[in-house]
Amino acid sequence: MWEEINKKQNEDDMIQLLFYSRCLYNNSTRIAILKIIVVIINIILSLIQKDTVYLSAAFFIIFTILEISEHFCIKNAAKARNLFDNNLFEFGSKDYEIEIKEKAYSLCKRHKKSYDIQKVNLGTDNPPGLRNWYSEKEGNNKNEIVFKCQIENTKWDKKITKIDLIIFIAVLIAVAILVIFKYYNKELSELISVILAGVELVYEIIKRFVVYFKYNINISNRECLINQFSKNKIKKDDLIFLQHLIEKRRKMDLVPLNFIHKKITNYMHDLINRVNK
Repeated sequence: MWEEINKKQNEDDMIQLLFYSRCLYNNSTRIAILKIIVVIINIILSLIQKDTVYLSAAFFIIFTILEISEHFCIKNAAKARNLFDNNLFEFGSKDYEIEIKEKAYSLCKRHKKSYDIQKVNLGTDNPPGLRNWYSEKEGNNKNEIVFKCQIENTKWDKKITKIDLIIFIAVLIAVAILVIFKYYNKELSELISVILAGVELVYEIIKRFVVYFKYNINISNRECLINQFSKNKIKKDDLIFLQHLIEKRRKMDLVPLNFIHKKITNYMHDLINRVNK
């Protein structure tokens, strides 16, 4: 049973979906970093120049364009990843299947060298590849194997997001300390002007905390369902319901830093191979 799933997940059109989603998720991370750089430049210019109304407006427009671009990347990356799972687990087709497959094929042609490497490399190779996306599973039937793939998905999400949140909070605390250290003996109006100049940054911080909160609720709900379904015979309707939560998570505007995935990939593969077989 596993051989059938493993063969399917390594077919060219399936690997193309994974490559497409990985590229878009990576692009969304780059855009998120670029947004922060734009905000920081805007803050610095606001502090050293008096009349920055038009400049601030220009930076706001750039920030908005980047925000829209980031959301576009995440939305399409999620579609490709969802399509991969749906086709692999035979959950039915998606209405955007043809569109996403064409985009994935086109991207793989444009980045053929990188794609050719990733389609033969495993996740534990250097550079990390896309072959054998889901680790080998054992089960009495297909539903049990699919269920273990969904558990693997949940474990990855939980671990990576936890590390990403710790890094985010650490950076936030460091920035707060620097700001307080610089402005603790200044007029309150100066501190307020810095905050107003960085309104986009404040927005980004609040938005990220809100998404972290929703993300953790999603993980908790999935873990509850996994515990519940584990006690009984796994039914396809249960798998589809759990998959709905996985797809909901993928659409959230939160993409953990790529280097976290690279750092823990060997550890996670070893853990999942021990637990899920």
